[in-house]
Amino acid sequence: MRELHLAWLFVLVSLLATADLQATTHTIKKGDTLYSLSRTYGVSVNEITKANPGISASSLKVGQKVEIPDKADATPPPASDANSAQSGAVSPSSEVVDAPSTTPPSAVAQPAVETPKTYVVKKGDTLTSIAKQYSVTIGDLKNWNKLGSTQIRIGQKLKLSDDSAATPPVVQSGSTNVAGKPVDKPKTPPPTPSKGNDAVDTDIGKYLFVSKVKKQIDAPRISHIWKYIVVHHSGSDSGNAKIFDYYHRSRGMENGLAYHFVIGNGSDSGDGEIEVGGRWPKQLKGGHLRSDEQNEVAIGICLVGNFDKDRPTRKQIAALIELVNYLNRRVTTAGYPRPKFVLHRDINIRPTDCPGKNFPAAAMYKMFGAWKGE
Repeated sequence: MRELHLAWLFVLVSLLATADLQATTHTIKKGDTLYSLSRTYGVSVNEITKANPGISASSLKVGQKVEIPDKADATPPPASDANSAQSGAVSPSSEVVDAPSTTPPSAVAQPAVETPKTYVVKKGDTLTSIAKQYSVTIGDLKNWNKLGSTQIRIGQKLKLSDDSAATPPVVQSGSTNVAGKPVDKPKTPPPTPSKGNDAVDTDIGKYLFVSKVKKQIDAPRISHIWKYIVVHHSGSDSGNAKIFDYYHRSRGMENGLAYHFVIGNGSDSGDGEIEVGGRWPKQLKGGHLRSDEQNEVAIGICLVGNFDKDRPTRKQIAALIELVNYLNRRVTTAGYPRPKFVLHRDINIRPTDCPGKNFPAAAMYKMFGAWKGE
């Protein structure tokens, strides 16, 4: 059943990610502003104005048509500065963004090249560059080669595939598989997908990612109101809770890791792995927003990755959906109102693009509701 649920969840996540890339024409309603549109659709005001030459933020009219650009075509905004309000600290999610490549793809189809089974590390190679070159994840490379970190050495031979995957998977055909053996059909249908904030999952058996840290999430007594669940990206290709904690402490943050939770991308922790930071067990305020007042009531979740140039992995989005649903459950069963789902750029008092232009904002707003401000 866990495999069946995982397959269903990945289908849902894929649909969410695809829906977020569709172009949209918005008809201006009373109260709309370019800033409110940028929050609703997850694109910047600059991107909207570029897609609508001559548009003026001060003269929007009810009934006016506004084109919302595809996120894939959006121009990345300039990098912003630090977001933490504690001791002048700088968070890894402060949008230190690598510039996207300006080289256009080749118009001529290239012949397929068979991926080699191994690779010998050369000078200048990194695990990240090798993973990108052969279209595999950093986590896979670490698992296949039993690496405890991302450190590699010149001359080291790395496996580029899983030796244990030599036997092809069984393909189902009707009631028998390709080997002619009967296949058991599932006795129950896949679980019904959550329908936004009105649905709270109560069966922990449905959770594939949260279940691993359920005891840590359940351990503290919810002792005050958490008004927001705020989503960030790290702005870095790799990292984990321990690495970010060290970085934040080195920048003067007394309580270390600015976020309450970190969701890995397969680099320095598992793909979709949820890590519980030190602030959650002690129910301490976050350090992930510019405002101390907001940090007092805002749960911070950071997805490892730079989503101005990449997209979150399917497992990261699946884990995020589970975590938000479960945190909603924890807070409401403690007798407090359900926290509002917001992105860092929605709420931060200083402009920021976090969690990046490639984060599936519109799809997540449809699931959890778009924050309309106070």
